[in-house]
Amino acid sequence: MNKRQAVFEQQINKVSALYLDYQNNPFSNQLVHDLRVSIRELRSLLNFIKKRLDKDHYNKLNRQLGAAARVFGPLRELDVLYDYCEAYAVDYPETSEAYYQLFNTFVKDRRIEMNRTFNKSNSTIIQQAIEDAKEISELNLFEDKKDWKKYTLKRLKKKYKKLRHAFKTVEISDYEAVHEIRKRAKKVRYVATYFDETVSKDLNQYRKDAKAIQSEFGEITDAHVNYELLTEYADKVPDENVRDLLIQIRDDIKFAE
Repeated sequence: MNKRQAVFEQQINKVSALYLDYQNNPFSNQLVHDLRVSIRELRSLLNFIKKRLDKDHYNKLNRQLGAAARVFGPLRELDVLYDYCEAYAVDYPETSEAYYQLFNTFVKDRRIEMNRTFNKSNSTIIQQAIEDAKEISELNLFEDKKDWKKYTLKRLKKKYKKLRHAFKTVEISDYEAVHEIRKRAKKVRYVATYFDETVSKDLNQYRKDAKAIQSEFGEITDAHVNYELLTEYADKVPDENVRDLLIQIRDDIKFAE
């Protein structure tokens, strides 16, 4: 097995190990986060070599991994809301008397979503995605190290160039565009990080620049995500006091200019 195949094997093993950890302790919000990130990283690496894959094969694997990540989406959203509201409660403890009801609601809803991830259908989706992803580490998509190096540097340079152009020209008020650029930055960072040792050229500058873009746009995207999550959750909550508190927290969100 060469270095590039080893990268995929290690990443697939990482997803598999985190899924086992999650099964052992689904109450950990950190494990939920880490598991979703590991799947996202694997999808980014897979996307990077898509030009050497059969189109149908790539679409199948990418679709399966995307479905696996979505299983944990609602659970992660609740964890994000909980953390944000927890920080808000510390900063503004006198805002409402409904904090206890709010966090109790989060805990009850989280248990429901947590249990949902273990149903037969969702368990099959995740396990099948991990099993089929193992095919990637067995593929020999490049003739030799020289072929891989040429492909990697050319494709990464092209992705980075597009990222920098988008970063420089985007309107900060266009949230959807900013969000898309942040996702692109993550993909470049993951590739530069995990494939760095498979080529002779140092990819660290790509990683650092992509991480800087991701961080700069993080505040903007996080604010919008929290606003939307609070709005959607408030619409579902039957308790009027909890709903009013959620709206109060939502309306106090400051958007970056």
